[in-house]
Amino acid sequence: MRDARTARMTQALAAKSAAFARLASRGSIVNASSTMPSRQQLHPAATSHLPALDGLRGLALLLVFCHHIAYTYPPQYFLRHGTVLRVLRFVLLHGWVGVDIFFVLSGFLVTGILLRSRQAENYSSVFYARRVLRIAPVYYGVLVFVFLVPGSPWLHYAHVPWHTQLWWWLSGSNVVSALHPGYLALLSPFWSLAIEEHFYLLWPLAVRRLTDRRLMQLALGLVAGEVVLRMLPPVVALTLQSPEVIYRWTPLHFDGLLLGSLAAIAVSTDLLKQNAIAWLRLCATVAALAAAGMLHAGLRFHTTPILSLAAASAVAMLALQNGRGWLSRLLSNRLLRRVGRYSYFMYATQTLVLAFAIAHVIPHLHLRRGALMLLATYATPILLSFACGAISWAAVEGPINGFRRHFAYRFPHPPAANPIPMHSGEAATSTLAA
Repeated sequence: MRDARTARMTQALAAKSAAFARLASRGSIVNASSTMPSRQQLHPAATSHLPALDGLRGLALLLVFCHHIAYTYPPQYFLRHGTVLRVLRFVLLHGWVGVDIFFVLSGFLVTGILLRSRQAENYSSVFYARRVLRIAPVYYGVLVFVFLVPGSPWLHYAHVPWHTQLWWWLSGSNVVSALHPGYLALLSPFWSLAIEEHFYLLWPLAVRRLTDRRLMQLALGLVAGEVVLRMLPPVVALTLQSPEVIYRWTPLHFDGLLLGSLAAIAVSTDLLKQNAIAWLRLCATVAALAAAGMLHAGLRFHTTPILSLAAASAVAMLALQNGRGWLSRLLSNRLLRRVGRYSYFMYATQTLVLAFAIAHVIPHLHLRRGALMLLATYATPILLSFACGAISWAAVEGPINGFRRHFAYRFPHPPAANPIPMHSGEAATSTLAA
């Protein structure tokens, strides 16, 4: 009798211990009032490696790079007529859409990281430390080279007044470059890096404090607010004087980052089911066609919310497909993924490399005008930039990125026995530098 009672008490104690362990693993014991999902509750598509997104980052970089090359060497310089010329002109003329793809990817990847880590005790300090390690070496390395290094080919930038240089050193270059687009043209890509850094500064605070539902409401409200802000008479008047304002000022161009964040929340919380892929494909297609129509009508700067919606739908679709489908396989191309790895350096230095290629390489190709000359002219600066990016990754970015292991998130409860693998974006983001 006593043995039977002892056995029943032991079984009951074991059951309670197992229940307690399950609660602790979900964080319910540590913070019972919290409505934030733990890392183990996230949808697998939000935490698994997605090679297609690396390839999409590489494709975005190539679009932007070719767009800038086309300013100096438009395709009609090589080809006089034909369907190839018309297609090339359209693609190169609108290659700037790669920037909006970058924004969506950054919003998606960074928000995914924040959702996985927002219960960490050292959430803010680790996130910002890792951002600095990822962004600062290339960002400030370029500024030092352009502004401070004696004997650099662009030494005349050293004569720019310090009070003007500060806009670049303090990540506010998008304000100045919007009003004076041609000023310090070799640093023109930095306006988009500035917008991303403003996003990194503020968005983690919202992710930390709000539930997923409130976070989605905030993102939708901010996107709607941006659209309304663009239509206010003072903004319209300023845009008529300086058209780039609506494209480069942070309050008027954060829709891509926010829609990418919305996609990350929807995927991470299992809001989007597998059968949503068809609807996402439809949404991306319709939005892309609408944006193409607006571009054809000459409404370039007003298309960014529609373009961002198309890109965010495509990114969410790729995340749910998780490697399946022809588009995922196409973007998972090894070369595109490698370009995606080096994309931050290639993007930040593209105007410097292009200026060098135009001055010292392309004039010595000695090829007759035609398709071969066009290919050589566009491929040369890209290959040169790719080589420099590989060197930067091997010698600077990669080793510095390795210090991120010293900044690990600490959670108030132990991780699961078989933790979900972290997304590749945590090691390679910024798309610019996400």
